[in-house]
Amino acid sequence: MCPSPPGAAVYDGLRRPYGIIRASMRKSRTAVAPRSPLGRGRVSVHPRAVAVTVCLASFLVACSPAAYEWRGTAYQRTPPAPAIDGETTSGSPISFVDRSDAVSLVYFGYTACPDYCPATLATSARMFEELGPDADRVQFVFVTVDPSRDTVDVLRAYLAGFEPRFIGVRPAVEALPDLLAGYGASAFVEAPSQASHEHVIAHTTRLFLVDSSGLLRAHYAFDVPREDLLADVRHLLGEA
Repeated sequence: MCPSPPGAAVYDGLRRPYGIIRASMRKSRTAVAPRSPLGRGRVSVHPRAVAVTVCLASFLVACSPAAYEWRGTAYQRTPPAPAIDGETTSGSPISFVDRSDAVSLVYFGYTACPDYCPATLATSARMFEELGPDADRVQFVFVTVDPSRDTVDVLRAYLAGFEPRFIGVRPAVEALPDLLAGYGASAFVEAPSQASHEHVIAHTTRLFLVDSSGLLRAHYAFDVPREDLLADVRHLLGEA
């Protein structure tokens, strides 16, 4: 028998414990993460289960209602419509949520307006006619930006020429700037007209649509086609 080389006893003494440590580590790994009976890292999925899942997903997509395409400019975050306070032609305060089945249209203008206001009011009046009985579920609110001249009586007579159900509001002069800002609107007095010598008010000409929860849903230019306004109002009436 050949003599062991110098240091062999020391080497063997180190090798045996290391072998024990490696075996222990293998046992530890086996206890923490046992091998799957199906094979390392593999999951068996039956083809029929995949087909059923795909068919179900396709069915849900096909049956989901398509998102409504607004005719006006839709609000992305639907902010609450600011409250409108002031004297009204109806004698009652304006509320957007007292009637859960109603929607509202809000417009800022004045009775001496030569162009934009009459055009918007005429379009809205024709829309009321086409709505038929559902027009009773629509609240049209005309807020004057000229409260110093547009009294409640003046507003009532003016609006009756378009649609008697339209409601006029005369806010306090000092409250008007904040009310306009809340809707992203504005109004200011221009130089008096040489022909009439009366001041002309430049104002936002957009029409605002409010749902039955009191949220702003869309707004429209003064020349909005009647059929576009009608479609959006009917859509909200269907939601109410």
